[in-house]
Amino acid sequence: MSLRIAAASILRGTARPSRADRGIYAGRRVNFGNKVTEPKSGHTGGAKRTHRRWLPNVQTKRVQSEVLGRELKIKFTTHALRCVDKAGGFDNYILNTKDTKLDSALAVSLKREMLATLAEAESSVGGSGGGAGETVAVAVEPERTEAIETDTPTNPTDTGR
Repeated sequence: MSLRIAAASILRGTARPSRADRGIYAGRRVNFGNKVTEPKSGHTGGAKRTHRRWLPNVQTKRVQSEVLGRELKIKFTTHALRCVDKAGGFDNYILNTKDTKLDSALAVSLKREMLATLAEAESSVGGSGGGAGETVAVAVEPERTEAIETDTPTNPTDTGR
């Protein structure tokens, strides 16, 4: 019994669509359940149940990958788009998310391609042959954290008394 089948049997009432491997779904699945009707007042019968399924909200988006240097057209769930925004961009989301959380053949292959591109760029910056123990120093400008003094109060209801 493979791990994927075992995981699917634990999550009862859900199924992982095969199209999730061709997009970035961020763990969203097809859910199954019943649509329950309201019984009419005065009737003795119970509510009717109709079997149905809820599909993930999938949107096709174009994203720019700065690491790969190209634009990609990918299917995302809206949950995955929020995860990308929270991570600070597409490249950060792909590179900093575990493969098990990505749960997509496309996302894992993009991650491998990005890591290879970054390793190649780092080795070409390292330059003269050695390579094994060399580190590349990158100059980073420190952020400004000084407070700005103002005469007006920050709270509009505060009169300064």
